[in-house]
Amino acid sequence: MASSRKQKGEKHESALEVIGGIFIAIAILTTLIWFLSSHKIVYYTSPALWYMGTPWAMINADKWQQISDAYVFFREHPQQIKLSNYLAYANACLKPMAFFISLLSAAYIGSLFFFKGGRVSIRRKMSPMEAAKEISRASLGPQTGEKRASTVAQADVSRRYLDA
Repeated sequence: MASSRKQKGEKHESALEVIGGIFIAIAILTTLIWFLSSHKIVYYTSPALWYMGTPWAMINADKWQQISDAYVFFREHPQQIKLSNYLAYANACLKPMAFFISLLSAAYIGSLFFFKGGRVSIRRKMSPMEAAKEISRASLGPQTGEKRASTVAQADVSRRYLDA
């Protein structure tokens, strides 16, 4: 009779093994999809990548020429492109966009730290009640109807506790 319990000699899978299994499955599926439709992937996505790589024309003319040559070759002979070559082309085309997005992200994070005041600033000074309201708003989400009444009751209790 088979038992659903694990025997003493068997181990449970660790999180790393599960993540590794998922990664291997994704790699296998990606490879199969590439083998089945690589020519369509290359043909239809290379124009979008080429447009995203246009900042190279102003940054480095030689790199832009390489991207343009690869674009023409990819559009003329999509069935001859290897996955590694396509990924190198995508990497080269997306570098300027990744740089601009990282600059925008750094500027946004900097604005959170360096500008005082405002509702979004990290450095704003809050009273204990404002902090409690901010925490409840972040954890409970927008308050409507019955939730609002229960939160007001909780705020009254916390106000009495803070005053004591």
